[in-house]
Amino acid sequence: MGRLSFAFLAGIIFLSWNVLPGVCEEELRIVFLETDFVVVNPTAKTAAEKRGLKYNCGDRSLAVPECFVASNWNRGWIGAFMDMVIKDMGIKAIAMTKANISLATSPAYTGGSSYTRCAWEVKLGNVDLCVGDFWETSVRRDLVSFTTALDQDTMFLVTRAVKPEPFKTENILAIFKPFEASVWLIILCMFIFGALALWFVEAPYNTDELEGFRPGQGPPNIEGLVQALTITTTGFVNLQLPASTWPARMVALGYGFFVFIAGSSYTASLASYMVSTSAQLGDVSTLTDVVMLDKKLCVLDTLPPGLITNQGVSRVPMDNYGAMLEKLYLGGCIAAVVGKMELLTYIRASTRNVTVCADPLDPLGQTACVDRSVPSKVIRLNPSTCGDDCTGARRYCEIIDTKDSDFEVSIATALPVRKSLEPALSAAILARKLSGDLSRAQQAEIYDPNPNLCPLPEEPAQGMSLKNLAGTYLIGGGIMLVGVLMRAGNLLTRTLRSSRHASGDAAEDSAPAEDAGNGEGAAGMNRGGGGKAAAAANGDTQAVSPFSKSLLALDELQRRLERLAHTPSGLGAVSAPTASEPSPSPTAPTPPPASLPGQEERRRGSRSSEASEPSVNV
Repeated sequence: MGRLSFAFLAGIIFLSWNVLPGVCEEELRIVFLETDFVVVNPTAKTAAEKRGLKYNCGDRSLAVPECFVASNWNRGWIGAFMDMVIKDMGIKAIAMTKANISLATSPAYTGGSSYTRCAWEVKLGNVDLCVGDFWETSVRRDLVSFTTALDQDTMFLVTRAVKPEPFKTENILAIFKPFEASVWLIILCMFIFGALALWFVEAPYNTDELEGFRPGQGPPNIEGLVQALTITTTGFVNLQLPASTWPARMVALGYGFFVFIAGSSYTASLASYMVSTSAQLGDVSTLTDVVMLDKKLCVLDTLPPGLITNQGVSRVPMDNYGAMLEKLYLGGCIAAVVGKMELLTYIRASTRNVTVCADPLDPLGQTACVDRSVPSKVIRLNPSTCGDDCTGARRYCEIIDTKDSDFEVSIATALPVRKSLEPALSAAILARKLSGDLSRAQQAEIYDPNPNLCPLPEEPAQGMSLKNLAGTYLIGGGIMLVGVLMRAGNLLTRTLRSSRHASGDAAEDSAPAEDAGNGEGAAGMNRGGGGKAAAAANGDTQAVSPFSKSLLALDELQRRLERLAHTPSGLGAVSAPTASEPSPSPTAPTPPPASLPGQEERRRGSRSSEASEPSVNV
């Protein structure tokens, strides 16, 4: 504190003895660049309203005499602060505005920034000081001198808030997004390869679980391959592979390694994806997202390119903050860079008005249209001034700060000044800053009049929402439902078969035994009874509906597959005869199936054990 007081006193003594006398002897030409809450002339605005004129001190045809009185520019955080500094120095000021800026800079500067043009005016000797919220950029610093910094303008990366979206069909497939389509294709290939490997090495030795092939008895059994594919597919979520031999164990080990790595990677990626999507507040969260998504970033055309060092950022230069935020709002860019004061006045407090080209097809979307014959429009953001039917009130409340911790951009706010005047003016500014006058001016002129009107964005959910896991529930539940429907079909077909058999037995019992009285003997009676029973059965079959026939056919197919899956003798197995198949002739015995390696030894052991056990007569 003692050092600050000493510096303050030293500055005052230096000004009093060396600098201020020379400065006060001449009149200084000062250009005031008007901006809401920064540099304001309330006296001129009142005078214009009394005269019934549109207020605009920057337009020669509309400027009133009060625009050119330096003491009237005493509002706004920079205007109020510099009014105190100018009075402290006793400067005789000649007030100027954009209406006074000469055309001498036109050949040298062809840009649209009034701030850079004013710096050129100082360089050319037409102006001594420019008052406004100037960025001290390297381009401007090469032109003129700047005072000591008034403030440090911290920049923010803003984007549009994510709006709640209704449930969509693509949410069902969200559980597959952690892996690309090519990865899922490789996983499918691993399913098939694992099934083939397991089928080849395990089927000859594990006939209880797999239907393999028998050497010398034709091609491999396709049902065994289907069953092996089912095992490898379900093994991805619950690894239980049959392995009774060392080759099968090696296959199980390799497939298990694949399941472990793929499953762990999927779990980690799925959790990261689900949490990131549920926690996302805006279209982007960082400047890196802008690059990764190959989207555009809106910036002021005067923002130094070196402040944003990310490679690959596609910039859209804009001439004004209002036009830039309107472009962001309409989706012309995915993010924008704004200063701390603009974040407050344009977005959170909505107290500024936005002037932008009225043509929606204008290619640039700047303050003025490319076609100068098309007028600009004013968007009023404040609900108290835009009227009852205003559609622009709090228009930019859905634009939020990304809170990107890696985005650290700031730039000094200072004033372009004639080189000989810079030491004295900087000393006077520093003295007022040390006394706290700048902080008080900012509080009174910008923070207090701009309360936050926008609702605070909701904090993102830390867990996954129902929308994120919809695919899990629907797909898993759908598979279980298929199993339930299959079981229901089985029960229904059994009920239909039982009712069919019961009706056939009833018809056979009720048939009249006339053949016995006619002396045809037992053979005739059997032929008659069999014919009537067959007729009854045929009549009953014709009464079954097509739907019931389909169920019966599906059930019969499922039963055959089950017999194949549980028959230890593979393709050589003999299934039980059905009603449509003739019984095998007793004179033509079925040859036994070929024995597998080791199977004949097991049969011999089984027979010897049976012979050693005492028989039990019941």
